[in-house]
Amino acid sequence: FTFDDIALRLSGRDVAGVLRDVPEEVLLNALKLGEMQGSASVAFILMNLPRRLAERYGEEIAALTDVSRKDGESAQIEITKAIQALVKAGQVRFLERDPAFG
Repeated sequence: FTFDDIALRLSGRDVAGVLRDVPEEVLLNALKLGEMQGSASVAFILMNLPRRLAERYGEEIAALTDVSRKDGESAQIEITKAIQALVKAGQVRFLERDPAFG
């Protein structure tokens, strides 16, 4: 499970809940690197947050200087670990992947 899998495996209604305990700086670094790499998970996450929060994050991401690959990947890993912990605890369920898409 990677950062890019968020858009494929997570329900939109779970996004705000899984990110609740992720520090804002971590989330912004992960989103900035994702944006730089063209990850669909960035738009998916922002689309499933409350509108004002998504707008604020969008502005903050735009204002951020490019994050280093190391910092961005570390932040993305922290987010995926938080999601996996919630899945393991039974608080969130992954959507089943369509076998036709791997």
